[in-house]
Amino acid sequence: MNLITPVYTGIKILNVLWSRWRGTVPSYLPILIAFVTYRCNLRCTMCGLYELREYSNPDELSAEEWKGIIQSAKKLGTFIISISGGEPLLRKDLEEIICHAERNKISTHLCTNGTLIDIDRAKSLRECGLKTISFSLDSAYEEVHDAIRGKGQYQKTLIGIQNIRRIAPEIRISINTVITKINFRGISSLVHLAKKLGAIQIKFAPVHSNLLHRYKNEKTWEEFFFNKEELQELEKELTKARNLCKTEQILTTSDRFYSGISRSFLEQNFFTCYAGFLDCIVTPDGKLGVCCDIESSLSVRGKTLEEIWLSPDFHSARSKVCQCKKYCWDTTNTEFSLRLNPKTMVSELPTMLKEFLFYLK
Repeated sequence: MNLITPVYTGIKILNVLWSRWRGTVPSYLPILIAFVTYRCNLRCTMCGLYELREYSNPDELSAEEWKGIIQSAKKLGTFIISISGGEPLLRKDLEEIICHAERNKISTHLCTNGTLIDIDRAKSLRECGLKTISFSLDSAYEEVHDAIRGKGQYQKTLIGIQNIRRIAPEIRISINTVITKINFRGISSLVHLAKKLGAIQIKFAPVHSNLLHRYKNEKTWEEFFFNKEELQELEKELTKARNLCKTEQILTTSDRFYSGISRSFLEQNFFTCYAGFLDCIVTPDGKLGVCCDIESSLSVRGKTLEEIWLSPDFHSARSKVCQCKKYCWDTTNTEFSLRLNPKTMVSELPTMLKEFLFYLK
């Protein structure tokens, strides 16, 4: 990575800040969040994708259509594509999509449960040029993780991580953990496990009932959410985990994000959101949204990503972000937005630079 890359990236971020402040259409789309499928090989207890699929068009974009989106993203100055699902590795053409992004100088980040990464898949992910990968791991204890993700899934995920470390050590690894009442005790142990597994980053996020999980029956959330006494215990675990990350020199979410996790179960955390200005989502069937909660009817099957991003119609959806009062405390738009807060940018600049290198170098 040459010196021009961080300078050009800084210009894009300044454009995002200016556009959000002025309420104007940003010239750049720094980050594209690509949901390449809503299919999944697991049925995790807290996940609402099963219900979401009932409201979704099963006609997924082809690899060629994703290549067209990538070409358009390149024109908009996109520097990261985060590929998610569902489980993206269910797509046999996933590496073709990643390879096209990397050829166009766009760094790819893959979000996966890791259970499908055998030796051959690790080789193909290395060969296509994947930069970073995050694995969903909800506990350092097998029985706890499997209670959430399904029997036998803990070992499959560990094998997936080990295969990447052995076959493709140049791919940088992150661990993603969803905090619920089921797994919060002992989550700090995940920091030690992450270090042992060779992860550079670990992120903890509270379970939420909106975004991709918004169609899940409300009664099911009772087993995941906390009472006040449990939240005090959670706060201690989070403090321990955050301190361990600093000791072990593992990248993690911002201090402000940590401080809002337990509070998010009692009241809404307010912040200036940059969804739709810094990034946007593309659903498996090609719909564009400023975030998972604010979708639009605009589709890349009718217009290019560039045309939609710069259009008045999409900007009307973007403007809803400025008035949004929905609950949100996730490691995507919430954490991005907290990082763009001027005070946070100054106090955590060294950490932000390390994160920048994690995704782009």
